[in-house]
Amino acid sequence: MTALHDLPFSAQSGVIDVPFDAVRLKLLELAGSFDLAVKEQHQPRTITVLTVSGGICIAASQTGVRLQIASETAQNLQELRESVVQLIAAMSTKAAEALCWSDAPDTARQPPTLHRAQVVSVTSLGSTFLRVLVRCETLEAFSDTSIHFRLFLPPTAEAPLTLPTVAQNGVLTWPTGDQAPHRPVYTVRALDRPQGLLTFDVFRHVASRTEHWAEHAQRDDVVFFTGPSGGGIPDALNLNLFADETGLPAVARFLESLPAEAKGRVFLKGDVQTRATYPMPDHAGFVVEWVPLAEGALSDAARDCQARSPDHFLWFAAGSNEVDLLRKSVKSRFPSGTPGTSYIVAFWSPKGR
Repeated sequence: MTALHDLPFSAQSGVIDVPFDAVRLKLLELAGSFDLAVKEQHQPRTITVLTVSGGICIAASQTGVRLQIASETAQNLQELRESVVQLIAAMSTKAAEALCWSDAPDTARQPPTLHRAQVVSVTSLGSTFLRVLVRCETLEAFSDTSIHFRLFLPPTAEAPLTLPTVAQNGVLTWPTGDQAPHRPVYTVRALDRPQGLLTFDVFRHVASRTEHWAEHAQRDDVVFFTGPSGGGIPDALNLNLFADETGLPAVARFLESLPAEAKGRVFLKGDVQTRATYPMPDHAGFVVEWVPLAEGALSDAARDCQARSPDHFLWFAAGSNEVDLLRKSVKSRFPSGTPGTSYIVAFWSPKGR
């Protein structure tokens, strides 16, 4: 496990008035959901979790806990800060709001995770996807290890866009109520850092606010997003990939980027038009199959496939219902506590589309 002191960006908190055991359980729950590496020490009592963004360490004190976060970039440090404050807030809003950091985030400065971009082009990929190309001058932190971001759109087409502010505890404070933005997660389908270009694909579905924005976007329109966040290209040579329509851009990037010796199976979910028109790269080591559109078909395919090849890394992205079904099955049927063997994530929920 990488030591936190080896990472170039770090911050420590003062003492937080929450019980160590309660924070430990929350952190273990987070680690279990994303199959993260965990290290515990009993004297003094600490727990450290490594994520794709860096490390989080919680240490017991006489009156609560102290936190340490560390990462390779300022952007990833900010993402860890957001995650930790959210974790503390789940137990005590007061403690989360009072949290202070050693690096004293500047509340007057735009945070490193907030990016301003301009639309270059929007093109159709058949009838089910739109491909959006934007230009951005702050893409240094984006890489193969963290390939997702949150788009930041106004609550309605007519409403003004209100940017977030930085709270005293160092996290972004988003507008609420009628001014609350739409913040969907997307995958960086292609990245050209030297040219400052980022490409992402938008799945077209009923009542999609992002689709509406993309269809009406004009060249040089300004758009904001936060990131990078989430997982990256799997560091494995034997792997099975599963995705519904929202995960197709990620799988496409994987097949384009994985080494030639990588091998496994790919199961995708999409209608006839998606199958015919979404540009899925070929990879000699992978067989691509399409599953029925029925609810549960993708998670069923994942369970069956992993039963036959339990030594393969499992990557699964779909709606929250399918993800919940698979997580329960993985916990009951396959060894737990083995970090780095799966990545199971919900890209959308029925109430959030």
